[in-house]
Amino acid sequence: MQVPRPLHLLTSIVEALQAAVARRRERLALQQQQFGMVRAEVEALNRWQEEVECLDVGGQRFHARSAVLSGHADHYLSALVSGNFAAAREADDSLFIDRDPQHFALILQHLREGTTSVPHGAAARGQLRREAQYYGLSESMGLSGTRTCLFAVGESAAIYDSNTRQWVEIEKPQPCRRLGDFDDFRPWGGRLVRILFNRASIVSRIPSEFFVGVFNAMSWRWDVLDVIPSPDPQHLASVGSRLFCQVSPSFLEYQGNGHWERLPGMIVDREEGFSGLCALGDSLVVVGGYHPSPQITLASVEQFSLSERKWVQLPDMLCARIDPCVTEWQGKLIVAGGWHLVGEDISSVESFDPISGVWQPMPSLSHTDGGIHL
Repeated sequence: MQVPRPLHLLTSIVEALQAAVARRRERLALQQQQFGMVRAEVEALNRWQEEVECLDVGGQRFHARSAVLSGHADHYLSALVSGNFAAAREADDSLFIDRDPQHFALILQHLREGTTSVPHGAAARGQLRREAQYYGLSESMGLSGTRTCLFAVGESAAIYDSNTRQWVEIEKPQPCRRLGDFDDFRPWGGRLVRILFNRASIVSRIPSEFFVGVFNAMSWRWDVLDVIPSPDPQHLASVGSRLFCQVSPSFLEYQGNGHWERLPGMIVDREEGFSGLCALGDSLVVVGGYHPSPQITLASVEQFSLSERKWVQLPDMLCARIDPCVTEWQGKLIVAGGWHLVGEDISSVESFDPISGVWQPMPSLSHTDGGIHL
């Protein structure tokens, strides 16, 4: 049966109206969404404007967001805007800082970008250094006047330039005769310690004795701290206030008053005196060495956790080394030099990142005859 024409037209009109209403709803929903986005942007802009601080530095106005001023570690400006301290504001709500404004733009540039632009001229650099020191940003800006360098000394001496990734040769400093050579002593609790040998035992034909010697800065002599209960101690190392002595295949920890505690033995069998030792964080790390039977130059590395009191193996070095020099620098393990089983000196250097667990090659040293020390 056919639908009457008027009813058919009415149905078409209703469907058209429904479609129009649906389109209106879609447009309205889109407009509401766009309005919400615009409102969020406006609110964010308003918050950003509210977070902008006006700093009156010696009569010159500077503007910076609070997030920029407080984005680094604790320093003068972050404390100023933190709200934790009473800071007197001017009538226009600005913060007055009674300092020369000449280099303040460079201070803000560092806080915004993390870079440091150093002006030309010794006088200008000195002024910027003083301002950075006042604001507590000397270390962050690299203007503290001191830095930790990676220094290698052997037949010659060199400093590692981390910017150019090259070793720069320098004049070799002369060791003090009353201190001994560079590899003789290690830092421990703000003091220098070394292994001392009782030469008189050779003449008297009694068993050799070894001691921990502490350098006396007043007399410029080595004072005996205590006897090391081992006929062949190899290396000293310190982790904070704790002192350790390597007596392969294990270690001794100094307890004071003649008492030493033996730590668990290492995983890898290493011939005495041919491995490298270094403290890394809350641990001791032993690298390389020599395996006597069969005769093998070792690339293995193992780490002793002082908190867990156990050894774990780390990834092998890129190069097997006997008697390598090892140190910690900028959170990484640096291994240099050593020699092969055939007696050939090794000039290569490599670094280990304990976070990624990866060894990376570093530029080789030009002179390694006679060994090197870091």
